[in-house]
Amino acid sequence: MGATAAPGNLEQLRAWDGGEGDHWTEHEDRYNAASQRFDPHLFAAANVAVSERILDFGCGCGLSTRQAARLTQTGAVLGVDLSRRMVERARRRAGEEGLDNVRFEQADVQTRRFQPDTYEVAISRFGSMFFADPVAAFRNVYAALAPGG
Repeated sequence: MGATAAPGNLEQLRAWDGGEGDHWTEHEDRYNAASQRFDPHLFAAANVAVSERILDFGCGCGLSTRQAARLTQTGAVLGVDLSRRMVERARRRAGEEGLDNVRFEQADVQTRRFQPDTYEVAISRFGSMFFADPVAAFRNVYAALAPGG
């Protein structure tokens, strides 16, 4: 396992960097199809501008991260997820799509210290519901946001 998890989140790390992450990767198309109806609402709320930097936590196989990369165009996007396999799939998909303004990292948002004041936008399709300590996770996300983000 490449990610370090918060002590209370070890069960989630084991699941998502194990069988659960494998299952979601194997059934990526099905899960993407089921959740894509939410994407227009997510991106309308995020109001992504052409040059913004975006953090997508709980990015899974990276569909929302890649969509954000296309929207921000000259900005940059970081997708973060607990699942090594899903992150690897996300990297491969981004490469296949020729996206060079996106990168992916296996990490637990509850313990990952991001560079302060880096991102104008933070998004998450479903990742936030799996936090053992939402306060710690959102504290890290908040610290990563630039003023007004």
